[in-house]
This record gives sequence, structure tokens and C-alpha cells, in this order.
Amino acid sequence: LALIGCAYDLRCGTAVGLSPGLDYRGVVVDEGVLDAMAERSLLLVAAQGDQYSADSVKTLAGLSIGALGLQLYPGSTHGTHLIAAADAPAVELITHWLSVYLPAA
Repeated sequence: LALIGCAYDLRCGTAVGLSPGLDYRGVVVDEGVLDAMAERSLLLVAAQGDQYSADSVKTLAGLSIGALGLQLYPGSTHGTHLIAAADAPAVELITHWLSVYLPAA
């Protein structure tokens, strides 16, 4: 949803995908979304053992031409659970990313 929302809002310059999927329960990241996100910054975070999300991250990373952050953590933690996982310090990563890529208000 973060990718789709950002793709269709011209004010959005960056998005963070936690365990993203190209087709996740009917939420589809289609060619239009990929085209719109191509020149925007994007942070993709997943666990290596969450195979579908890890594969989706690798695919999305290969299509991005904007600033790209990519982090694959060990384990199989999924989604927002990455924020609290001891082996995946995603909070610091996300906070840093947003401090760099969100425009100052």
C-alpha cells in the first residue's frame, strides 16, 4: 500500500516497504506503480526467510532507478513485526532513511 499510495501522490518522494509483495492478498504493484516509483527513493525491508517478500524486494530493487535502500534481515519475521524483532533493528534503519529522504517541512 505504501508503494501504491506514494506512486499516485506527486507530493510523495519516498516510501518504505516492510515485507512488500508484488501481489499481496489482491493488492497489486502493477507497471504503473513501478513506473511512478522509478525515480523516487524507496526503502525495502524484508527477512530472508520470508521468501515471497524477499523475492519481491529483489524484483523491486532491480526495477528502481531512484535512490534505493535494501535490507534483508535473517530469520522469517514478516511485516510490522520487523520493527520489534531483536535480529532486525528496522526502527533505526527506517528513522535514518526518512531523515535523509523526507523533505524538511
